[in-house]
Amino acid sequence: MEMGSLIKEIQKVDDNTVKFILNRSEAAFLANISMPFASIISKEYTDKLAADGKKSDLNQVPVGTGPFQFVAYQKDAVVRFKANQDYWGDKPKIDDLVFAITTDPAVRAQKLKAGECHLMSYPAPADIKDLQADKNLKVDEQAGLNIAYFAYNTLVPPYDKPEVRKALNQAVNKQAIVDAVFQGQGQVAKNPIPPTMWSYNDKIEDDKYDPEAAKKALEAAGVKDLKMKLWAMPVSRPYMPNARRTAELMQSDFAKVGVSAEIVSMEWGEYLKKSGEKDRDGAVILGWTGDNGDPDNFL
Repeated sequence: MEMGSLIKEIQKVDDNTVKFILNRSEAAFLANISMPFASIISKEYTDKLAADGKKSDLNQVPVGTGPFQFVAYQKDAVVRFKANQDYWGDKPKIDDLVFAITTDPAVRAQKLKAGECHLMSYPAPADIKDLQADKNLKVDEQAGLNIAYFAYNTLVPPYDKPEVRKALNQAVNKQAIVDAVFQGQGQVAKNPIPPTMWSYNDKIEDDKYDPEAAKKALEAAGVKDLKMKLWAMPVSRPYMPNARRTAELMQSDFAKVGVSAEIVSMEWGEYLKKSGEKDRDGAVILGWTGDNGDPDNFL
């Protein structure tokens, strides 16, 4: 978003209003500053932390304007809040709020069923029917604001040829991935943004799954005995609950058209770093979950 170069000046209009002067037009600016990173914070507290050499505490020990006050944070374990009795809006209806950091969706579901927590987000697709069948639980659903994709490095042959990428696209049975990995709780993508976005184009038609056409197209492009790497994320995300299983299905599909795919994975930070390298081979599985409801956030 490059806020540092985008914002030219911030002016105070009155006690409740500020005016942003930008260096250039930015249609998504209001959507962007509605994100958590742009939350209103205390200038007095910020200045004190800066003077004490504790700027990092702005994130680790925050002071905000919401209905709950920060109490404590234990890394990778828990975040605790208490009701803010001086909140300017409707008073909170609970005294304490605890976020138990649980990255495994299956473990989150177990905690919910055992009564260790009151609610959870992003269940694993395989657990949804079981959760729906539990009379003690209520499952709310809504259309997601995310998309998964596999990206080829167009700087590395033969992926620099559109006809090769099209052939590989035809080789993958995406509906089978939706059925097996997402348990049918999803749909095949045909835009770089999800259908919940205002600029989604439903008229676009994706390449149909057609292994024979894919095989012929690869031959016509002069591609034989292609060996490629298929990158599988080591983490679960709402847009990709099981990248390893997805990669295995793709590996099987590619084999049917004469392409040998080696599945590779690594630590998440290293995965993100290496996936953007210019000489990275093959296709990398990644995705995005929208931050603010604007298509600009995906592009």
